[in-house]
Parts: sequence; structure tokens; C-alpha cells
Amino acid sequence: MRIPHRRHPRELFLSDDDGAVSVEYVFTLLAAAALAALLLGLIKGEALTSHLRDLVERAFTVP
Repeated sequence: MRIPHRRHPRELFLSDDDGAVSVEYVFTLLAAAALAALLLGLIKGEALTSHLRDLVERAFTVP
């Protein structure tokens, strides 16, 4: 009968990098959420809407 090799408990957690992909996904999702929040803030801001409104008004104004 063969006895399996006993591993140090620390090796059970640090021996592979299975969780690395999950962490990369989490960082990617956080970056995407931050970018979405930034873009939403820009779109909802008064400066951008007033600039776009002026641009549309100038486009439809006949000289």
C-alpha cells in the first residue's frame, strides 16, 4: 500500500495559481466599472450637455 506524500499546509494554498485568473477578472471588472462611472459623470455633467446643445443649435441655424 502506498502512502501519499504529506504536504505542508502552506503548500496547499500557494502551490498553484488557479485564483490568479479570478483576480484578473475582478481587476478588469473594477476598471470597467470605474470607466463607466467616469463616462456617466461626463455625460450627466452640465458642461458637456450645454456644449452639445450649442453645437446642435449652430448646426440648425440658417445664416
